[in-house]
Amino acid sequence: MDRPRSKANRPAPVVIVIVIAAGIATLVIGALVAWLVGDNADRDSGHGNIAEVKSGPFVVSIDVSGQLAPRLVSWVSATTSGIVSEVFVHPGKSIDETSILVKLSNPSLADDLRKARLELEEALADSKVLSTRLVDEELLAEARLARVLATRDELAVLLQAQSELLGKGVVSRIEHERTRIQFEHAEKALAIEERRLAEVVNTAAARFAASEARLSAKRLGLDQARERLRGLDVISQMSGIVQEVFIEPGETINSGDGIAQIVDLSSLVAEVRVPESRADVLVLGQDSIVRVLDKYVAARVLRIDPAVSLGNVIVDLGLVDNLPDGARPDLSVTAEIIVARFDDALFVARPRFAADGSAADISVLDESGNDLARRRVIFGKGTIREIQIIEGLAEGDWISLDSYSSAPD
Repeated sequence: MDRPRSKANRPAPVVIVIVIAAGIATLVIGALVAWLVGDNADRDSGHGNIAEVKSGPFVVSIDVSGQLAPRLVSWVSATTSGIVSEVFVHPGKSIDETSILVKLSNPSLADDLRKARLELEEALADSKVLSTRLVDEELLAEARLARVLATRDELAVLLQAQSELLGKGVVSRIEHERTRIQFEHAEKALAIEERRLAEVVNTAAARFAASEARLSAKRLGLDQARERLRGLDVISQMSGIVQEVFIEPGETINSGDGIAQIVDLSSLVAEVRVPESRADVLVLGQDSIVRVLDKYVAARVLRIDPAVSLGNVIVDLGLVDNLPDGARPDLSVTAEIIVARFDDALFVARPRFAADGSAADISVLDESGNDLARRRVIFGKGTIREIQIIEGLAEGDWISLDSYSSAPD
């Protein structure tokens, strides 16, 4: 029986494609590695990458990235319960502090308002009746006091006259004693009426205060009922842009439920991530430049997070210039934080493993790449690509970027 010839020894088209793709990937990776290794070099020699020492203005900066973030955010919530009948805004819409975001419906709130108004009117009527009654009670007490006072004064006059006539025999001692006893009773009655009038006044003040408290409670209830009814129109109370809306028409919400999130665009800052290894050079107030939508905006370091998160320190850059149109929260940005500026400095492409503020022995070459000497070089501040020369090199010197070796202190 004949069998079909095996095709195992033939290269499959898929295998050929894979081999070609692998070759291309190898070339791309090799080119990328060569760029990363030799990008800072001015040229190549037998010593590897070499670079020329240059002089002139030198800026030490940190390149970072992040996004725009608001410092002022308003979370608008419902002040009353109801059913969402209309939603007037959507994310991205600009509003002011008087804009109505949502309209709610709740028929029971109108009934609550009418009830609160009637309760206040009833309390006002009761207060008037009480006020009239308290005035009558005080007047009656004053009248009783006046009568007792008049009686006491009459007995005082009579007692004085009888005392003068007692010695002449015109008034008997018994009659004089009777008048004296009546006068003493009148004195006691007068003291009682004075205390009674004071008690009536104090009691009236307390009852009036209680009535006023009830009136205040009813007025507050009426104000709250009005406020709940006004709360059916949910107002922004802040100018800005709507970042998020949390409800939909037909939804039932309660007092305190979130309605929308409003962001004040004037409070936007650039929130960037700085590698923790570079965070030690950050200082509040440092100048920076933020790129937003292809526009460069001046900024300053406004806040430095004291904590480290995923190897980065979060830094807020306060924007000095106006943002371009279209800037909004969470928009990606890049920034350059200026650490130091030098009007005239020596600098060179950063040798491998050269750290800021370190010292190293570096091979100095001629323009052909031949060794001239090995010098101790003290480095200053630098960027990812370049580093300042403090001592050991002069403008025009050529060095090997691969000849770095730490110098003893």
